[in-house]
Amino acid sequence: MGERKRRAQERDAMRSRRRLNAIVGIVVVVLLVLGSVLATRLTSSSAAADADSTVRPCPTAGTAPLQQTDLPDQTLECLGSGPALNFASLAGKPTIINVWASWCPPCVAELPWIAAFDDRAKGAVQVIGVDVSDDRISALSMLRSAGVHYPSVFDPQAATRGTLQWSGTPITLFIDANGTVVHREEGRMPDATSVELLARQYLGVTLPAN
Repeated sequence: MGERKRRAQERDAMRSRRRLNAIVGIVVVVLLVLGSVLATRLTSSSAAADADSTVRPCPTAGTAPLQQTDLPDQTLECLGSGPALNFASLAGKPTIINVWASWCPPCVAELPWIAAFDDRAKGAVQVIGVDVSDDRISALSMLRSAGVHYPSVFDPQAATRGTLQWSGTPITLFIDANGTVVHREEGRMPDATSVELLARQYLGVTLPAN
């Protein structure tokens, strides 16, 4: 009787150790997963912070907008730093508005091309991005990766779908100094020179030679 009791106690102890080892294993896996998620978020947050420091602030509102402008009286939060932006305040200067998202491969492909145009334009054309249906950290990280310095506004609910009249991304609006949308380039730009060619054709802006 004593031997059977001893063996039963040993079996119970072994089962207890196995349960404890299983619990410890689950806890270790959970901690590893949480650590990986936290590290990824910290990395993304760091990249976003770097992007926020390199992307120019959204412009402040100037004088009262021109009458009969195609630009909507709609205000959106700046994706990076700077004040909220009202589209109507952009009237008075040739403008390019690019509607994009970090989850949109064609958008990602053309971002460096638009950034290169903006760098060369040196303010002759104001370039504004509209980041739609997106996550702020992912969007800022994408801007950093693409070398984008021009500002973007943040439109997580795609509220501009009706006001800027777009149905899909990317779409690029070319707007003259009167605030008139003179051209809509739907879909990805064909190549890196397309932005400059379209700006010359529709906005009358010719960039200096490299």
